Amino acid sequence: MAELINTFSWSFSAASDFEVCRRKRYWSKYGAWGGWDRTAPETARAAYRLNKMDSRHTLQGRATEEAVRWVLREYQQGGTHTVEDAYETAARPLLNEGWKQSKSGAWRDDPKRHTCLHEHYYPDLHADLDPQWPEQLKDQVCLCIRNFMDTVLPRLANVRPEDEVRVERMESFELDGLTVYAIPDYVYRQNGDWHIHDWKAGRPRADHMKQLAIYGLWAHLKHGVAPENIRVYIEYLKEGQVAMEPVTPAMLDEARAFIVESSFDMADYLLDGDARKNKPLPKEEWDMTPDRRVCARCNFYELCKPEFE
Repeated sequence: MAELINTFSWSFSAASDFEVCRRKRYWSKYGAWGGWDRTAPETARAAYRLNKMDSRHTLQGRATEEAVRWVLREYQQGGTHTVEDAYETAARPLLNEGWKQSKSGAWRDDPKRHTCLHEHYYPDLHADLDPQWPEQLKDQVCLCIRNFMDTVLPRLANVRPEDEVRVERMESFELDGLTVYAIPDYVYRQNGDWHIHDWKAGRPRADHMKQLAIYGLWAHLKHGVAPENIRVYIEYLKEGQVAMEPVTPAMLDEARAFIVESSFDMADYLLDGDARKNKPLPKEEWDMTPDRRVCARCNFYELCKPEFE
């Protein structure tokens, strides 16, 4: 088997982590590298395990995505179903399995294939969490499904499976030799236009449209779609709202500039600033956020805690 090489790449989520806390980016990209090997140093194994951790929010997002895809497929095949049908068939099994795996501790031996929830791993950091949060999780997922059926599905009524654009699990494009990961939730083409949708089960954020502009850049650079033929949609399923924008050349230029600037900032934390070698500076050079509220939500809390205490 060929040796795995940790190459320099960029994604919107990686850039977000880097901006929030440099140290978090160190742990996820470099400290965790090789931690899947049972012979790796214990710190690397711990970082790898923690890097795979979920939370109730990410679990809610995955369950919602699974349910809305099920609803869409059923609709395309002529079926009509209720919110409860979608929840019981597509969302509940995922939520239940994630809960059981997290409580069982199976993730300790196989973190890649078994869920570990932040709320279970760090109970002291969630002491003020409502004990009814599992039931609330179901309510939130059902609300998202209902709003998808009411506000999104009618707009997708004429989309056929053959209109859809396949999105790989690790979808990416190349930008001046840099691999950029961009994985939109749902893409289809009609009448020469590309429509790119991203499902959001949480609250609206100011930078979400920046993320969608990167998806527009993916369609333009990888698939040769002209900017004027690209539409991007942020589907806020919890609120039942949509933010839509037609893509413009200026939007793509801003997305390109953002990626370049962000990747240069990340490279400053590499030996000699060399992204080709991709060797990190010592861990201590990667600054920790001064905001301990951020630390309390971080997967790597236990690795940094001795240092900031």
